[in-house]
Amino acid sequence: MRIRRWLPTATLTAAIAISSGAPLASADPVAPANAGAAFAVEDGAYPYRSDVLATTGADLISGDGNILLTPCSGPYQIMVWARNLKTEDSRVCFKAANTGYLAVNIPRAFRIETVDRDLSAQVTINGQTSSLSVPKDTSKGFGESSPTDPQRATLLEMRVTGSATAPTAPSGDQTYAFAGKLTIGDNKRFCTATLVDPRWVLAAKSCFADKPAESNTVAAGAPKEKTTVTVGRTDLATSGGHTTEIVELVPREDRDLVMARLDKPAYGVAPAAVSATAPAAGQELTVAGFGRTATQWAPSKIHTAGFTVGTVAATGIDLAAKTPADATVCKGDAGAPAVRSENGKPAVVAIGSRSWQGDCIDSSETKTGAYDTRVDDLGKWIDDHTRVAASAVGVYRTAASSFHVADRNGNLAGWAFFGAQGDIPLTGDWNRDKKDTFGVYRPSDQTFYLSNDNSSVAVSRKFGNPGDVPVVGDWDGDGVDSIGVYRPSTESFYLSNDNVSEAYSVRMGIARDTPMVGDWDGDGKDTVGVYRPSDQTFYLTDSQGSATVDHKVKFGNPGDVPIKGDWNGDGTDKVGVHQPALYRFSGAARDSDTVIYSVRFGITTDTPIIGQW
Repeated sequence: MRIRRWLPTATLTAAIAISSGAPLASADPVAPANAGAAFAVEDGAYPYRSDVLATTGADLISGDGNILLTPCSGPYQIMVWARNLKTEDSRVCFKAANTGYLAVNIPRAFRIETVDRDLSAQVTINGQTSSLSVPKDTSKGFGESSPTDPQRATLLEMRVTGSATAPTAPSGDQTYAFAGKLTIGDNKRFCTATLVDPRWVLAAKSCFADKPAESNTVAAGAPKEKTTVTVGRTDLATSGGHTTEIVELVPREDRDLVMARLDKPAYGVAPAAVSATAPAAGQELTVAGFGRTATQWAPSKIHTAGFTVGTVAATGIDLAAKTPADATVCKGDAGAPAVRSENGKPAVVAIGSRSWQGDCIDSSETKTGAYDTRVDDLGKWIDDHTRVAASAVGVYRTAASSFHVADRNGNLAGWAFFGAQGDIPLTGDWNRDKKDTFGVYRPSDQTFYLSNDNSSVAVSRKFGNPGDVPVVGDWDGDGVDSIGVYRPSTESFYLSNDNVSEAYSVRMGIARDTPMVGDWDGDGKDTVGVYRPSDQTFYLTDSQGSATVDHKVKFGNPGDVPIKGDWNGDGTDKVGVHQPALYRFSGAARDSDTVIYSVRFGITTDTPIIGQW
């Protein structure tokens, strides 16, 4: 939290047609033999490009692997006609996934046909580039096929933007669902990533470096180019899983490793544990990745294989395939987790960094073997970034319209003026920076005023009716708190995801109940509840659309003010009370009346606030 501090305080041939199913392929003073191999980053280069050009006359340059050359005699989703092609009838055909990208150079192209795919193409005519939309199951002419102004055109790019065929539901073994795929830039680079926390993945730093072979340096902060990650989907051609942008990078200077923070946390995907035990020579690890294989450019299914640890160095290890004929580490496997079983579950020992890429598709290298970056010794570094901050307390002093916040020990940490007399204080993470800042609700005009810097108003929204009680929470798990109200006249909550429109409503409670909001089950989404002063009991639900009581906790004494917070930093909110006369905050264990946090702060007339400052 940024708090004003006034005083310091403490193919057509086997070489061209690409198939769609195959497998992946104490520190020793001796330097690892594979540490000088190339970084295993997928650059999107189309396999056997020169062979394809020589055979067909079409230059297929780069892409995401979802649009592949295929014989026109079989099933296809895209057909391109061009005068200069060397193929029969001057056509080339492609099979395409539900989405896909391919950069090409096909001179004198004049028609595109699609089957069950919506296509956007880039063409250039007389030096002018324009977009061409070809809906599914249609054919569109351009360039020399124009009846009014025939001119030579060059096809530069194809993007599949949709399909009438819905992706299938996830199936198969989900053991390695914590391994995901990174897409960096506009289909510029691709890597594997490893989810180690709902908010964070481990990845190879080389995936984000402009030219890692020259300088594998990456700046901390937001990625230079838009980056997305998909986790929780072991077959990328299916539905489900979790896809979101990467918004922050935390690189290591001493090894090819970066932590990458997800814009929207993946609460529905179980993260991998990180091993705290060093690897040993001769030990077997399993590598799981989305990189190339011996026959595939961009497999949709995650592939795994056993590897044996060779030389162990301070920051990395050599790996050799247990069965070389069936496994190799290729482009796109940078960031792939190398795991072993600990307590019956996979634990990450290292992540992919480099590979000789022998036996990989479109590789002439004969050397095999890989080099992985160790993570077993980085538990504290990882924990420092993934640890959820425990809640701390604070107060709002109505007479002065001032917020005062404390550290976990009850010492003043900062204060600021915000709002006006008669306002109701609020705290929340309004901008997804993982810190709670201030806000107020003004009953006189039913307006929320929210600040990202504890000084200026960043969001001003009118919501609700006279007599409503304001509530705020992260209703959809996107990492941003948004507004809502509790209407005592109907005993109902009305909640908004966008601070404008109502997204959820739920009736809960009885007259004179106090509304409560919190993440009671640790799924990353706040849900509602009520506190009943008549029996000093909290009634809480884990569902947005139901008033079913999932947690019932009696805690406190008559006259106490109900509060909630994550008192121990375990990712779940627990109930608590504020005793005004003693200006004491008391937090309970989950679903318990046992006090696990207690601190005094403020004065008797203050209004309690809770947050992660």
